[in-house]
Amino acid sequence: MRKVDLEVIQEILQTKKVEFVLYEVEDVAKMLGVSERTVRRWIEDKKLKAMKLGRGWRIEHDDLMEFMESRKNIKENENATSRGGTYTRGTTSTKPRKLQKTQKKRRSDEGMQKKSWKDFLSGCDVSNWSWSSLDGLNIIGEDEEDDSYLVRLDLATVLDDPRLEYQEDDEATRVRWGGDWIEIENPQDVPDLFIKVYKEPIDGLYRCDGIFYFTIFYFTEDEDE
Repeated sequence: MRKVDLEVIQEILQTKKVEFVLYEVEDVAKMLGVSERTVRRWIEDKKLKAMKLGRGWRIEHDDLMEFMESRKNIKENENATSRGGTYTRGTTSTKPRKLQKTQKKRRSDEGMQKKSWKDFLSGCDVSNWSWSSLDGLNIIGEDEEDDSYLVRLDLATVLDDPRLEYQEDDEATRVRWGGDWIEIENPQDVPDLFIKVYKEPIDGLYRCDGIFYFTIFYFTEDEDE
């Protein structure tokens, strides 16, 4: 699925007289070039407003426009921090980028929100990650339901993302992903990390659904036999 430019979609929608339109999850996924699971995750994380009708979610036109505007701002910030405006991975990295380390205690630490690595990473969207090759990915199994590979990650790979800011001193470990600074509780307790990478490349690149998983059940050929 080709990813559609948000500004183009927004311009098309704004030129139409829209009084009240409800989109299904499938519609939003196609418009934004992401998986339906990613859209549902946005809804669950309350990033995208939606209402439950029957067994499915419905998204109002105005709420979609508001969400797209916020995504546009995030995308502009990404373009300012990543080379070429797109963060593309060739293989997973075993070396994190140089971490910012400070010996000075931040006076603003008081009142700073605290989260575990798991809670913090649950709010990170890595749907822009892509790979030109599967070589180097630690593939541990498959998910036949959405035709994807299950890939194990280490924390160094996540810290390598240019959008993630990281600070460490004698007092605390702090991180930021486009929002407020978060202090990591028990930073030594790093959870198991996984992502799903779709088997079918798009425009020559393998992409993921943008979600970190911490507990995963997977299928392997050995288990099937």
